[in-house]
Amino acid sequence: MPAGSLENVIVCRPSATPAAPCGAGEAPTVLQAYVLAPSSSSFVDAAAGPYDYATGAAYWSAAFVFTVSLYLCTRVIGTIVNMVR
Repeated sequence: MPAGSLENVIVCRPSATPAAPCGAGEAPTVLQAYVLAPSSSSFVDAAAGPYDYATGAAYWSAAFVFTVSLYLCTRVIGTIVNMVR
């Protein structure tokens, strides 16, 4: 089940020669865009919900601890290898 389809849409873009349906300094341009089907809008709205700062902080903290731990482990391994040489 596709969530949408590829459609031709008209958008206003900056232009030196303005045209009627657009504002000053803009002209209509035809572009291809992926347009969502109305039946899939609930899924997209749920995914684009408000940002959860607590969850974001937890992921950031886990990534930071992992990176620092990896650095310290490789630093110790490097020290051991240098002592063996």
